[in-house]
Amino acid sequence: MTVKDIAYLSAATHDEFALLRGKTRDILFHGVQQHCIFSEELIVLLKSKKLRLVVHSHPDYNDIEASDDDRKFLKYIEQKKSLIVSYITGEINEFSANMFDDI
Repeated sequence: MTVKDIAYLSAATHDEFALLRGKTRDILFHGVQQHCIFSEELIVLLKSKKLRLVVHSHPDYNDIEASDDDRKFLKYIEQKKSLIVSYITGEINEFSANMFDDI
C-alpha cells in the first residue's frame, strides 16, 4: 500500500482513508467523509507506538493543509509527524503536531 493508493481510494469513495503501520502489519482504515474516527483499540496501539499513522487523505484543492484536529490528534497519540495526501490533486505534505514546526 502506498500514499498514492490512499488518494485513489479516497477519490473513488469521497471518504478519508488512513494507513497505519506496525512492525508486523499494516492497517488500511476507511473513514467517513472528512474524518477518520479511530476505535479505542487503534488509539491504544497508536499511543503505545505499536502502530504509526503514516498518512491520511483530504479533499483539498489547493495547498494541502493539516487541520487543527489533525495536529491535535498527532499530539494526543504523541507522534511528531505524519503525511497528508490530497485525493483531488495527489499532492503530499508532511505535517507535525506543532504547526510552527512546518514553517
